[in-house]
Amino acid sequence: MRLLRLAANKSTFRTVTFRREGLSLIVAEQKSDKSAQTSTYNGVGKTLSLELVNYCLGSNKRSGFEKHLKGWEFSLTIDVAGTEHTITRSADKPGDITLDQKELTVSKLKEFLEVAAFESPLTTPHLTFRSIVSHFIRSNRSAYVDFRYAMEGESKEPYGAMLRTAFLLGLDLKLAQTKHDLRNRKQKLKETLKQLEQEPLFAKLLAEDTVDIELTALREQAVTLHEHLTGFRVAEDYHEIETAANRIKWQLDSFRRTEIKVSEAIAQINRSLENKGDLSPDRVFQLYEEAQAALPTSVQRTIEEVLSFQKELQNKRAYRLSRDRQTLERELRAAQEEVKTLSFQLDEKLRYLNQHRALDEYIAVSNELSEVKQKIAKLEESKRLRDEVDHELKRIDLALAAENIKADEYLQDDARPLIVEASDMFRSFTKELYGQRPSGLSVANDDGDNQQRYRIDAHITADAAEGINEAKIFCVDMVLLSLRRGHRIQFLAHDSTLFGPVDPRQRLALLRIADRMCRELKVQYIATLNHHDVTSIRDQVPVEESEWERLFGDSAVVMRLTDQKPEEKLLGIDVDMDYTK
Repeated sequence: MRLLRLAANKSTFRTVTFRREGLSLIVAEQKSDKSAQTSTYNGVGKTLSLELVNYCLGSNKRSGFEKHLKGWEFSLTIDVAGTEHTITRSADKPGDITLDQKELTVSKLKEFLEVAAFESPLTTPHLTFRSIVSHFIRSNRSAYVDFRYAMEGESKEPYGAMLRTAFLLGLDLKLAQTKHDLRNRKQKLKETLKQLEQEPLFAKLLAEDTVDIELTALREQAVTLHEHLTGFRVAEDYHEIETAANRIKWQLDSFRRTEIKVSEAIAQINRSLENKGDLSPDRVFQLYEEAQAALPTSVQRTIEEVLSFQKELQNKRAYRLSRDRQTLERELRAAQEEVKTLSFQLDEKLRYLNQHRALDEYIAVSNELSEVKQKIAKLEESKRLRDEVDHELKRIDLALAAENIKADEYLQDDARPLIVEASDMFRSFTKELYGQRPSGLSVANDDGDNQQRYRIDAHITADAAEGINEAKIFCVDMVLLSLRRGHRIQFLAHDSTLFGPVDPRQRLALLRIADRMCRELKVQYIATLNHHDVTSIRDQVPVEESEWERLFGDSAVVMRLTDQKPEEKLLGIDVDMDYTK
């Protein structure tokens, strides 16, 4: 697949026709009046030209296009196996796309381009037409920071970037995908394990290593509760019986108090009846005689009368006490009968209550059993999961170790010719740029704790120097184009962002390499350059006229842009827009 022509539906647009083979340079030139303070290369459309090619190749919609280019349509003509096809896409309606004047969706366009660009369907996750074609037409300044990351934001997804570079180098992707899947699985299992270990109950038991002990205790408790429930005889009137028993108990206690009180009263009466306490008449007279005092007859008669009265009182008192005792004895017998009756009734109630349980008590025990069973189930499940996760992690570690060995053997044997060829080609390019400075493209087995299978690196000694990183990007991209492993893409495009930091001597060398490889491989190299990127070469490096004409003449420069007037810009009009978003 190669690029042929970029056009638009507006007459002001300056159609760009790319050469089928060789260099196609888009150069932004200054005004003829070099003293003008407003002279600039920015905004004339050199970078925009590549972004429009990307847009027609199915890149994401651009808000700048939608806002500032209403009614514009851009058309890209491409060559696929000798047949020309034209893709047309609306600027402000990015979903409006035609292929050879037939409407289709963005996804269908990408399917068509995938078939056109690759030798076989892209079935591996993270490999798409858009992600891979970005290595041949880098978009946005972020794509010129590291050769691995050809798309904006790709550095945040290193696995995908590694996989795409490995694909273009012809490496075994199954090895890469297997490690990715195993590491991804391991990470998810670790997260599951972390969640388990953060569960309050399980975490405490795990810390104390008492999970099995706790489970044994809970199972025993469950058995006890189950037996308790099995022996339950639930009485729906349990609480009514309990209330009646309490009432009987209160009555029984009252009669028992009465029984005690009456018994004490009877005992007191008995003691009173037994206590005589008075002196007999003879004893009274005897006492006086002992006192040698003779009592007159009248006094004796009076004493007799008093004693007789006292006797009468005693008899009456004994009668009254006897009568009271009889009353109390009847009351005692009645109380005792009540105690006997109530005791029998209370015993019946208590026997019933002892043999039965209240429904709420049954429910409470049942709920407790349910809670214990739930706790057992939760602990058993947590323990089972933890054991399974632990075993699975061990299996994954074994699988990763085996994969590391397999990857080592693959890189040492099957992949070695592929890597050597790519590295030799990279080194041949860097020699043209920097002489014998050590350099190379390496692929190593990444056995670290990450998802990367291959550690792919391109090195030029002192590559921290200004411009060397950009030269490295050029060399890697040219290697991937030249090797043609797995793809049928026949173009490579770079923006002026790549050439700006590069020394004029190396800049010339880059374009010489591109020109030579295009002629050898019959491919296209498209580049946007600023005027001083070209003039600085001639000012500092001696170049034969014939070579200069081949590299920078009218045949190589397919478009010259300037800000002298709107008509000399790519769109042919002045538009202030940010088309990178």
